Amino acid sequence: MNQVLLLSKNLFTDHPLEFKLNKLNYEVFLSTSLLEQLQYGTAGIGILGHFQFVIIGKTVDNKELRILIDRLARYSFTFLREVEVEPDHDKQEFLTELGFHGYLNENESIEEIRERMVLAQEAQGDRKDSQSSNDSTEPIFPVRKVMENYLLPQASLSKTEKRVLNLLLEAKGKAISREELCQKLWTLGPTTSNKNQLSYLISKIKKKLPQTDFYDKTIMTIWGEGYKIMPSFYEKN
Repeated sequence: MNQVLLLSKNLFTDHPLEFKLNKLNYEVFLSTSLLEQLQYGTAGIGILGHFQFVIIGKTVDNKELRILIDRLARYSFTFLREVEVEPDHDKQEFLTELGFHGYLNENESIEEIRERMVLAQEAQGDRKDSQSSNDSTEPIFPVRKVMENYLLPQASLSKTEKRVLNLLLEAKGKAISREELCQKLWTLGPTTSNKNQLSYLISKIKKKLPQTDFYDKTIMTIWGEGYKIMPSFYEKN
């Protein structure tokens, strides 16, 4: 059974999320006192070692988030943020930059919460893979021929990021819908959670492209259609 630390400033407001996680067979420790100890740097290392997940509740403000993430950075937790409404792209980027692997909304169904927990673990694994590749002399994304007319560059991309980029490249400049990409990437296909995860992956790939032979506008977002590789890329390669 996975142990979850749910940090909150008000136990009553986070009972609904705790209940749904319990239904999914997660053992949840909902605490206000440990939140205060972490904020003041007095939390014991022993108790923190029991948890695989840390969820920071919606009652914790953004300023406090930075302090908590900084204090918890040494641990190999899967970090999630509880939200009241679906975060937009900028908010998701903000959470990612802070170090979160995903987010949860207590108003979602138990099935959706279960999927978000799984996706958060996958995101954590992808970042570990990416970090390991940065520490290695051999890149995770070797130079190799994918299509007849061009080569992929070296880049510190995670396994899932490589799959996304390969799918876009193999489309030869045609747009691929988010639904089709999700269908090829994940068993459950185009769910809300998977679409959000796809947006996160595209954003991460775009940030890494300028470090390679690609450039930052290689991937285009076509509203209502999906994503595609810029035609000019094929002309140059």
